[in-house]
Amino acid sequence: MSGSFHSSSSDRQSDSAIMATTTSSLPLGTRLGEFELTGIVGEGGFSVVYVAVDHSLERTVAIKEYIPYSIATRQADGLVLPRSAKHKDTFQIGLASFINEARLLARFSHPALIHIHRVWEQNGTAYMAMQYCLGKTLRQISQTEPDLVRNEGCLKTTFTPILDALAFLHANNCFHRDLSPDNIIILKNGTPILLDFGAARQVIGDRTQALTVILRPGFAPIEQYVDDTSLQQGAWTDVYGISAVLYFLLIGKPPVASVARVLKDPLVKLTDVGDLDWISHSFRDAIDRALAVQPSQRIRSIEELSDALQLPTFRPDSLFGRRLSTQPAGLSKTFSNDTHFPKTVPLTPVSDLPTPVNITPDDQNPPRQNIPLLSTIAENHHQQQEKKPSTKPPWRLLAGVFGIVVFIVALGFVISNHIGKPRRALPPAPTPSTPLPTPSEPASVSESSHPDDIAEPAPPPSPPELPPQPPSEPITVIQPPREPLIY
Repeated sequence: MSGSFHSSSSDRQSDSAIMATTTSSLPLGTRLGEFELTGIVGEGGFSVVYVAVDHSLERTVAIKEYIPYSIATRQADGLVLPRSAKHKDTFQIGLASFINEARLLARFSHPALIHIHRVWEQNGTAYMAMQYCLGKTLRQISQTEPDLVRNEGCLKTTFTPILDALAFLHANNCFHRDLSPDNIIILKNGTPILLDFGAARQVIGDRTQALTVILRPGFAPIEQYVDDTSLQQGAWTDVYGISAVLYFLLIGKPPVASVARVLKDPLVKLTDVGDLDWISHSFRDAIDRALAVQPSQRIRSIEELSDALQLPTFRPDSLFGRRLSTQPAGLSKTFSNDTHFPKTVPLTPVSDLPTPVNITPDDQNPPRQNIPLLSTIAENHHQQQEKKPSTKPPWRLLAGVFGIVVFIVALGFVISNHIGKPRRALPPAPTPSTPLPTPSEPASVSESSHPDDIAEPAPPPSPPELPPQPPSEPITVIQPPREPLIY
């Protein structure tokens, strides 16, 4: 069944999501390099997410600060320190994981992954400047519009780029391991984005994961609860997590925690749920198989899960060097054609800032907001634009043709006026009206002439005539006879 998500209410977000400062957060107006904190998006047990203005590039960004409140505290001067000496090692391990998370995300470029601008250490902790996201999480959508997320066609459209992003991470030997409805946001332009790699770390070879991650009950598989080399984590770990998100959207609650399913599995399979008849059996069966407790019985890869769910093909096309889907973008009528990237905005007061999404690592439920998820209107509009004939006026073509015709006519007129006509004869040289003076009569200067005038010089005298010579007689040359030669 195909379809699209539509929202009956406006997608305008309230300003209540910009929180006031707390006793443990940095005061508003604090400068962290070129960033100025202007609000708080959310606060969890391990981090605080601020909204800030980048004065260098004049844009709005989100800044995530590492501060695990259970083992660390903030001093009056803003410095973050472990609560005691025994917490120092744990604090440093978490700090290194936080920095590694940012570096991993900065390495990857995918439209379904959040963009990291910068990571640095300051005040005894670390900060991450990242894309400022405007949208709504899948948990918020399921709470405000539960019927919207129970459409198979819309789920396929939404999760196709998400699964492609996970496959892209797995190909680089990196796993998310913290998938949940809170970590998937639908931007205002309809693009799904995968957030919060709070548990993401690069896994090399068969290295054992010694650092225990923060788990979300219902979405974490059994291998994340035990420190056993026989239950290693891998692509199948994210297969369980993303399938638990699909289960949550269809049922309205997360699956039973995996640790409670080891001895006797109380989880109700989707294929046994009677009120999901509009969802195909193959789609529900794929989710059930991906939620198997034992990794050996589970779907092993994201590619295998995509085939089982019969998701459309995600083909990489180039736009600003990024991989984009050619499948329907699913934009809603109320959405504008914005890009994936944060807009450059002028400096605005906190009260005028748009409302971001809460991307803290905790299961906090921000106020309900009405933002449509996905639809196929954008694709239909694109197809109509391709079919629509061009209505551009042909005046440029006509002007060019007219100019060529005028040039040819003018050239013919010039040729006809100059070719075929006889040339005019040159006039004869003028003869002098007065004879030149003879040698016997030298020229003189007229008395009436101006004293400055100079008389023309007389021609040189001709040579004297010679008397005629008598004709010369022929000269006869007489040669003596030759004597014979005697040998």
